Amino acid sequence: MKMRARNDRIRHSIGYQLGSLGVLMPLISWLTGHPMLKLGVLALCFASLCACWNYLFSGWFDRVIYRRYGRTDKRFIERCLHACGIEMGILWLTTPLIAWWLKLSLLDALMMDIGLVVLYLVYTLAYNWLYDLLFPVHGHLAIPYEVK
Repeated sequence: MKMRARNDRIRHSIGYQLGSLGVLMPLISWLTGHPMLKLGVLALCFASLCACWNYLFSGWFDRVIYRRYGRTDKRFIERCLHACGIEMGILWLTTPLIAWWLKLSLLDALMMDIGLVVLYLVYTLAYNWLYDLLFPVHGHLAIPYEVK
């Protein structure tokens, strides 16, 4: 069985963050009324944090799927669980930072972050599905994986 190699996972994480910055940041600025520059600084911090989380969580999730089912391809429900896991972890990590940076209460930051999670949940599901179609696990993108 093959799993994604480290360099492929790094490309995946960087592409995810660059795509989210280019596609979602203008929309978020417009929706929240916060200036693009102020949100941009926050978004760059989040991009680094989220890239690391995405890398770690996705690797863990793929190993769980392989150990449980003996395969690396994901069914739709597994893609949904994967996207939810990524976004719930990000929600937990980012709400306090939003409150501090934008000078919001934790409740207001949580409400804003929940809106962002819903937006990113759709983006995450679409990005990962498209990435798997464009870069299937085989050849130089994969490494052998054995359950231990």
